[in-house]
Amino acid sequence: MSRATGLAVSATGTVDQDPNLPADWWWAELRRALAALSGHHTDRACMRHEHLTGRIREVYSDTVDTTITDWACAHGDIGWANLTDPTLTLLDWEGWGRAPVGYDAACLRSASLPVPTLAARVLTEFHDVLDTRADRLSRLMPSANVERARRRSGKTTPLTAPAQEAARQLLASLT
Repeated sequence: MSRATGLAVSATGTVDQDPNLPADWWWAELRRALAALSGHHTDRACMRHEHLTGRIREVYSDTVDTTITDWACAHGDIGWANLTDPTLTLLDWEGWGRAPVGYDAACLRSASLPVPTLAARVLTEFHDVLDTRADRLSRLMPSANVERARRRSGKTTPLTAPAQEAARQLLASLT
């Protein structure tokens, strides 16, 4: 077992301010790590299509077309609590497996929504896998989870309003 040399970027999966990550090399390392992982073949499931479809339709509409044809290996829990700084390490590997292409980048972008400049940075860094149909559905999934939690608890979080706006845009782009 390896020991991480950095600290988690955040104690939670999201952030409420820019974490001021190191220079461009940190982002390049993250891109390389996720690209290498996505090239790994596995039958292990991180995100099942049925789960994604069920959650999105439960929260938004049973008419949302959740067809995804592009799948790859993913970490499955990329958020700011599972990335270290200043040295990049990916933490918390129990959920890895097949997911929609770009799922990790989509989840990181969703976790960055409370800090628009950070969300924009994630979009820039992962432009090659973001803004595809699989990405839009992958980004809709965390928004659905946030909305589902809000409906059940009646409580909002710093992610609620940005996730609702992201969902509105994503749903419009899927029609």
